[in-house]
Amino acid sequence: MDKQSKEKILSKIKYLKEKISEIIKLIEQERLENNSEDRVILQHLEDKKELLTKKIDSLQENLAQLDESDFQQKSFTLKHKGRKKEFTIVLPSLTNPGKGYISMNSPLAQALDGKQKGEKIKVTTPFGEQEFLILESR
Repeated sequence: MDKQSKEKILSKIKYLKEKISEIIKLIEQERLENNSEDRVILQHLEDKKELLTKKIDSLQENLAQLDESDFQQKSFTLKHKGRKKEFTIVLPSLTNPGKGYISMNSPLAQALDGKQKGEKIKVTTPFGEQEFLILESR
């Protein structure tokens, strides 16, 4: 795994742990007030804490798996329907399609695996089969 990917995951884990700490403080505050009308708020906070804890567990699992697999982030410039598009293959937890970060498990990332500049690839998407030309691989 490259250092940048690992740092992003560790940063995300740190952020989520800080959010959990904030939620725990709010839960304790709600419990001290012990207002029966606030039971819904308390349950919402407990649910949010559980969700964040599951995200942390998932990120830590990704780190463990990727330390073993030596994942290397890779970027591509592709031509699709006459337009250039930039894509970076990242860990599933770092996916952000709006910024061009696609999961290493996505059909496009799988099709790009081992391909070089000048090659064409075909990918089946919800919009049908799409063709891409690799303009650059880095």
